[in-house]
Amino acid sequence: MKCPYCKIEYNSLLTLNVHKENCFYKDNPIQVDYDAIPYYDLKSMAMTKGIKGATNMKKTELIDALKEMED
Repeated sequence: MKCPYCKIEYNSLLTLNVHKENCFYKDNPIQVDYDAIPYYDLKSMAMTKGIKGATNMKKTELIDALKEMED
């Protein structure tokens, strides 16, 4: 179970719920500057997240796919 705001992993629903109530990122969402990340790192991130076709995508396509996964 992960916090939807900061993505920290929790083993128990109780601790997750307590954390979510006080999570700093609840009111201050994490902003990722994908344009500043090198192409090969973006490709690795996309493959890790299971985005199909990531190995053949251009940088802009990888960025769009990763942003779509956030929503």
